[in-house]
Amino acid sequence: MNSFNINKRVNPLGLKKDEYDVIIIGAGIGGLTCGCYLAKSGMKVLILEQHHKPGGYCTSFRRNGFTFDAGVFSLGGCSDKGNLGKIITDLKLDRFVDLIRLNPSDVIITNDCKIAVDNDLNKMIHQFQSNFPSESEQIEKLFKFINNSSYSGLFTELKNDSLEDLLDKYFHDPKLKSMFGLYMGHFGQPPKRTSAMASAVVFKEFMLDGGYYPKGGIQSFADAMAKCFKDNGGDLIFSCLVEKIIIKDKKVKGVMLKNKSNIRAELVVSNCDAIQTFFKLVGREQLEKTFIDRMNRMVPSTSAFAVFLGISRRVDLDHKCKYWYSSNSMSENGLLGFGRGGKDEIMEHIIFSFPSLYDPNLAPKNCESVCLLTGAPYADKEFWDNNRDEIAERIIREAEKIIPRISDHIIVKEIATPLTYHKYTLNDRGAAYGWACTPSQITKDVLKQESELKGLFLAGHWTSQGFGISRVALSGYNAASIIKSAVLHDK
Repeated sequence: MNSFNINKRVNPLGLKKDEYDVIIIGAGIGGLTCGCYLAKSGMKVLILEQHHKPGGYCTSFRRNGFTFDAGVFSLGGCSDKGNLGKIITDLKLDRFVDLIRLNPSDVIITNDCKIAVDNDLNKMIHQFQSNFPSESEQIEKLFKFINNSSYSGLFTELKNDSLEDLLDKYFHDPKLKSMFGLYMGHFGQPPKRTSAMASAVVFKEFMLDGGYYPKGGIQSFADAMAKCFKDNGGDLIFSCLVEKIIIKDKKVKGVMLKNKSNIRAELVVSNCDAIQTFFKLVGREQLEKTFIDRMNRMVPSTSAFAVFLGISRRVDLDHKCKYWYSSNSMSENGLLGFGRGGKDEIMEHIIFSFPSLYDPNLAPKNCESVCLLTGAPYADKEFWDNNRDEIAERIIREAEKIIPRISDHIIVKEIATPLTYHKYTLNDRGAAYGWACTPSQITKDVLKQESELKGLFLAGHWTSQGFGISRVALSGYNAASIIKSAVLHDK
């Protein structure tokens, strides 16, 4: 990871109080990463966040002594060679947060099989081979193909393929395909609709370099980035909603807040939902018709439905890690009960995470924090008001197949629907990770990080291939690098 320094302000005469070199909209990990690098380089940077805490989906919340992670359950790519690991080293984030690594990082469970995802590549390959001996040679080939390929190599090889295409190319056993489809898929998106390229990124960053967890909960990582940003001179304002990006003659001039006050800057980075960025904050009148048409054709990812439980006993599991679970009963009966699109719309599964299993301080003594998450299409308030409790009960009943009699010990229960995730992130339809990762939407420039409007840049998962904190952090680094180059060029 190349560090950079500008060592002087964009405006050598000095900036006024309400003027900044760069304004960043959104204190998600992409925005925080971008802000850290720009502030570190000597620029006057302001981050504006509509929520009362940093992180976006990388946040935690507390209820009656229990800590729950809202959407991100672990970090990937944190090794010395990983994208996020390089950023952590570059920004010296270990000053503010301690990462532990779970081993195994995950356990995958279906009706037919249970496999632990070991941190050691050879042990992981052996786990799959011992469960599927007839596919041993092909299992090793797939692991080594993804492990030894660069991101550009994976893009060249897989850009036109679905995950189903990739699995069919390597395997015959449908049970093995189901295991990989569950773990490499995208929040319930079925393999035939999921990009093989995006799935390979998930595989590379989570299966081969995953299982990292910050002590204190996922929020600790976002808080560490916010502290790094402020330590480098950046300004960060919470509960501050940007209503408009001010543009004159196709050039950025600053932002207008909800209270109608203006803050000036000739460079703005939007780390928020791309649909909101262009259609609300910028406005269609500033955009070319071809761009509007392209945006209208793009499809956001699915959202999520989560149940957060505080239980009055410790869980007894073989491994302290996340669990991925799918069963025949789930597929046949349905967790969500949508009835539109059927199995083509969502592949139902549950991701289990246990913050207090990784850090005992995240729950009262002899208790456990349990997070249960599944992919969920968007629906209106009436649907969730009528169905959320029933859906939560279905998820808990399925969870009892992994944690018996959990219902008898619930003392805290919170439910999050796609409407909840929209409320706290403003992502269109509560999208979990930007655009849906389908083959038709995976291109090298999902959205260019330097927009057609002078001074407007993008960061975050709406610009990246694949999903996960590692990818959005990398997008933040890339946005900062592009801005640095643009500033030096203008000088």
